Amino acid sequence: MLFLLPALVALGIFGFFLYLSVPRGKATSIESRLASFADRNSLEELELEQPFSERVVKPMVGGVVRMLGRMTPATSMERTRKNLALAGNPNNMQVADFMGMRTIAGVGLAALLLLLGLFVLKVDITRLFALVAVGALLGYMAPVYWLGSKIKSRQKNILRQLPDAIDLMTVSVEAGLGFDSALQPWPTSGPTS
Repeated sequence: MLFLLPALVALGIFGFFLYLSVPRGKATSIESRLASFADRNSLEELELEQPFSERVVKPMVGGVVRMLGRMTPATSMERTRKNLALAGNPNNMQVADFMGMRTIAGVGLAALLLLLGLFVLKVDITRLFALVAVGALLGYMAPVYWLGSKIKSRQKNILRQLPDAIDLMTVSVEAGLGFDSALQPWPTSGPTS
């Protein structure tokens, strides 16, 4: 009786795995599907068998949706936050501050060109409209170019200072300091006692 119970459990487990290993009807359907694909001459024939909506319309709609997804406010805000972080958050600027600066620059340059076009240049209404539109666009995009130049300048400074920082960390670690302690910034005040 003592060996009967473990033998029955082992026999049950063996039977379960034997049941799982027996091929079912699915395998034959998969084999028949593979055989039908093997009979085809090329991938082009397979592609042409799909309906027009799957081949052409669906990829076009997917591309438009991806393009519009990149222009959503949430994506734009996240990209702006990332760019501000890459630039080192100049002037402690937040995303809302940067977007406000863009809007003010666009409206301000458009208003300046409107006044300039009306009173100084005295251009006709169609040219004035084009001048104001170009001014608004340039004013709105100028902070983006400014931020891009800040990012490039910061990356160049980091690359220029990286060898010295790595050398200082190497010397600190070789002198017996732990790696995490070597990463800590050095005090900028005078000598301590």
